[in-house]
Amino acid sequence: MNEIPLENIRNFSVIAHVDHGKSTLSDCILQMTGNISELDRKRGQVLDTLKVERDRGITVKAQTASMIYYDSRNKDKSIPYLINLIDTPGHIDFSYEVSRSLASCQGALLLVDSSQSIQAQTLANHAKAKKLGLSIIPVATKIDLPNSQPEETALLMGTTFNLDPDTVIMTSAKQNIGIKDVLEAVIDKLPSPSFNYTVKNNICNTKTPFIGKIVDSWFDEHRGVICLIQAINGELNETERITTYASVKESKEIDNRNDFSVQEIGLLTPIPLRTSKLKIGQVGYVICGMRSTRQARVGDTIYIPQQWNKSEEMTPLEGYEAAKPMLFASVFPANSEELEQLFSSVDRLCLNDSSISVVKDQSSSLGAGLRCGFLGFLHMEVFNQRLNDEFNTQTVMTTPSVPYILTDENTGKVTVCSSVTNWPESGRNSRYIISEPMVKVTLVTPKEFYGNMMDIIKERRGSEVEAIYLDDGQVLLNSIIPWQEVVCDMHDEVKNASSGYASFNYEEAEYRQSDLVKVEIAVNGEPCDALSFVTHSSKAINSGRKLALKLKEVLDRQQFEIVIQARIGLKVLARERIAPYRKDVLARSGKTVGGGDITRKKKLLEKQKEGKKRAKMVGSVEISQEAFFSVLKR
Repeated sequence: MNEIPLENIRNFSVIAHVDHGKSTLSDCILQMTGNISELDRKRGQVLDTLKVERDRGITVKAQTASMIYYDSRNKDKSIPYLINLIDTPGHIDFSYEVSRSLASCQGALLLVDSSQSIQAQTLANHAKAKKLGLSIIPVATKIDLPNSQPEETALLMGTTFNLDPDTVIMTSAKQNIGIKDVLEAVIDKLPSPSFNYTVKNNICNTKTPFIGKIVDSWFDEHRGVICLIQAINGELNETERITTYASVKESKEIDNRNDFSVQEIGLLTPIPLRTSKLKIGQVGYVICGMRSTRQARVGDTIYIPQQWNKSEEMTPLEGYEAAKPMLFASVFPANSEELEQLFSSVDRLCLNDSSISVVKDQSSSLGAGLRCGFLGFLHMEVFNQRLNDEFNTQTVMTTPSVPYILTDENTGKVTVCSSVTNWPESGRNSRYIISEPMVKVTLVTPKEFYGNMMDIIKERRGSEVEAIYLDDGQVLLNSIIPWQEVVCDMHDEVKNASSGYASFNYEEAEYRQSDLVKVEIAVNGEPCDALSFVTHSSKAINSGRKLALKLKEVLDRQQFEIVIQARIGLKVLARERIAPYRKDVLARSGKTVGGGDITRKKKLLEKQKEGKKRAKMVGSVEISQEAFFSVLKR
């Protein structure tokens, strides 16, 4: 493996819309190259390693696998090629994983399900790959299905992406059709890695110093931080000491260590295969005893300090474009004594998902916690599930909110508000001009569902709607919609209104001024930060009533009365009551107390009434995380 030259290395990503066959095709390629067996495939998708991926049936984390493929088209001898494959997520909430994967490759397989045609995320992924100048191989998948239309799919890909329809490769991963054609196209059409790293004079004591980029990293309880590194220059061997460029100063502050001895080097096949060496162009894992997650940031540069005379003058590699969180929610431990465990778990999870932003937060009702930024609602749900699955950390999350811009009319001061608890008071005395973030939504739907999609856009305050009719009987709708209206349940509503055929993608747009108010949810008079939300004034009453009613359905009855209120300031928009459990105090051993004496009965009932009042004063209502998420999906 270490003898394969750089010109025989190929790096590519597999990109597509959700459920268009990325992971299945990737597993089929691994089987053909001998990395996995047929039995491995029957056990489930090999590259979906996380429990949350197997539970939900989606890919949420880009996975890398290296394989050797012998090209037998040369009659004299088979030529070995080292192929590095990256299986990427398809959902829009994990688009950062796709962007980061594409930035590490020289090409991409663009998959389109021949039974579903081109979808919104297909267009978005193609645009990302073209922007990076990658070579694209078009592939039509699932051609074995009875309702597939491979010829029509190829023609549509040709007109949409400006390519020759004859170059579209027809595949079926279930039937192993076209897989060899895909591998041969990877060899013929994708370029080998080309790195132009230059070293300044007199600052390095070797001609080819090792330079690598951290592509991914994760935490192992026994081995510490494991880094996935792409070798850009030179080679790395076991026992050599390495360090990171951007983390040197911070590493010193952590434990006075800024270099680490390499304990193990290998490739992911996807099973770890120890090779003891990493050469230029290869992508492999490195274990070097790092214990802090801050020492292995994705996109950071790794080098061997002993090879440099003046390491401070070394030019670091260009890192990945930072993800911009679009949704914010606070995370608190279910038990306040587990706060340190929460901090540690989130820190380790962020090592594996660098798109999450984290700052410390404080709530008057929930105590100390963290304010986290996510790329979408599904991203937030997966984050919460991974905390529970991988770290056994129980949490309470607040209602997600988007960042708003508040402009003080008196001073002109501009502040960004991403937390409902920091929202200014509503009413006549409010002196703030509020602007909300907008997104450009691209929605692809069959033309028979055009009316349903327009109703959804109108209901969510969409504007500037543009309709483009595609060749395959679908309609592409472009519109500007407030991000708050998109984030929680628009995906589910679009799927329900189109029988699952429509899809949509979004990208950030500008801020626009809007009439927004904060709807506060109170339970037994106590404000509940976790469920309060911001909405447009025209939708405040209906949204408040729906949430109060939904909360009534999911909260458990108690021995005391529970009163749920949705209010803006002192104005109550909605009120729901959960009646307490009531013991029949007039019955003792199957007999009625007091016979016909009404005064005795009244005395017992009044005593019970006073007990209920005391219970309501001291009793607390617990809202489970399951109830919280069911309320959010209103």
